[in-house]
Amino acid sequence: MSQVRGRSPYHAVEHPASVRLLLNYRDRQVLAPFFRAPISIHAAALELGLKPNSLLKRVRRLVHAGLLREAQPPPGVRWRARHYQTVSPRFFVPFQATASATVEHLLDEVVAQAHRSVVAGMARALEPYARTLGYIVEYDGTGQVVHHVSLDGQRTYEDFSGDGPLWLRRAAILRLEAGQGQQFRADLLALMKTYEARSGAGSAYVVSVALAPEVDG
Repeated sequence: MSQVRGRSPYHAVEHPASVRLLLNYRDRQVLAPFFRAPISIHAAALELGLKPNSLLKRVRRLVHAGLLREAQPPPGVRWRARHYQTVSPRFFVPFQATASATVEHLLDEVVAQAHRSVVAGMARALEPYARTLGYIVEYDGTGQVVHHVSLDGQRTYEDFSGDGPLWLRRAAILRLEAGQGQQFRADLLALMKTYEARSGAGSAYVVSVALAPEVDG
């Protein structure tokens, strides 16, 4: 069911199997090449870094779930392999269509998937330093006790400039006026969009940015 909301039409998804695929971090990343234009399994597999046979199995699941469809190849494409494309440029999963009992549970499930990817990437980068790695816990001078991963009990991510693994994790409680909060959010979004636009060839990094009101307890 396609409807219009805001920028472009969206396709409402309510079937349980389709909902699970869209809310699963790894499953929905597979859709990326198919959003832009009809693409073959081979070309999409190259873009995603997957084996064609492995991707084909996942594409069949997505077709069966009603999220992908077989499509005509773009003009000028001579290779007669099957091409696939998403059935809509946007999908909308209503909260009521999920298996979550509360909004907090839904967000916890979805956000946790991205967080696990961040943790897994950090663990891989930091594993060679396991003998000396630990946490620094200190007072930051603003009323907060903070903790940072340290490779040697001295240096944190702020102390590395090309001579160690590339990683970053920082959490803080910021006390901001209404205008400051809006500007901070806008700055974060602008920075993300700038680097998303530059993203191309090179190493892949997982970036997860969040901002929310503090909840006591």
